[in-house]
Amino acid sequence: MWITLFLMMASRFWETKPSTDWTLTELSTMVSESPWAQKATTSATAPPAFLYLATAAPMRIAEVEMRRRYVKAGGPVDDLHEDYELFLRENAGKVIVLAVKSSVAEFSADEAEVKRMEEESVLKVGRRKYKLSGHFPPSRTDQYLRLIFPREVKADDKALDFQVYVPGLSSPFREARFPLKDLQYKGKLEY
Repeated sequence: MWITLFLMMASRFWETKPSTDWTLTELSTMVSESPWAQKATTSATAPPAFLYLATAAPMRIAEVEMRRRYVKAGGPVDDLHEDYELFLRENAGKVIVLAVKSSVAEFSADEAEVKRMEEESVLKVGRRKYKLSGHFPPSRTDQYLRLIFPREVKADDKALDFQVYVPGLSSPFREARFPLKDLQYKGKLEY
C-alpha cells in the first residue's frame, strides 16, 4: 500500500515539488509523458510526433523553468520566443496552444505547406470544430511549432481532439486526444 502511494506521488511531481527542484528528467517527462503531453503517431513506420498543451499551467511552469535554465547556461535570447511570450500574456485564457516538436530544419516554410497547415488543422470539442487561428514556427532556441486555437470549451465537454497537419514531418497528418478529466492540476482543469 505504501509503495503504491509513493509511486503515485512520485509520478505526479508537478503537484508536490517546486519547479526549481525538478530534475532534467522530470522536465523532459512533462513534455513527453505528463497528462498534457502525447505521442501522436499515424502509422507503424512513421516516427511519433511529440506534442503538448502549452497553455496548461503545469506546462507553462515547465517551459519557464526550461527557459530559465537555458538562459542561465548562456543560451541566447530569441526574439521569436519573446514574441510568443508576449502573445501568451496578451491572450491569457483566450487560446489553446498545441506545441508540436519540429525543429527549424524540419519545419517547412514552404508557403503551400503552411497554407495547408492553416486550412487543415482543427480542434474538435464535442461536436464543434475550430480552425487553427495562428501559429509560431520553431526557432533557433525553441524546437516546437506552436499551433493556436480558440479556447472554446464548455463544462460538459469530454475531450480536446486535435487533427493537425505539420509541414516537415513524414506523415504530416497527426491526431491527438486529451481527455479533459485527465487534465487536473492542483484541483483545477488545465489546458
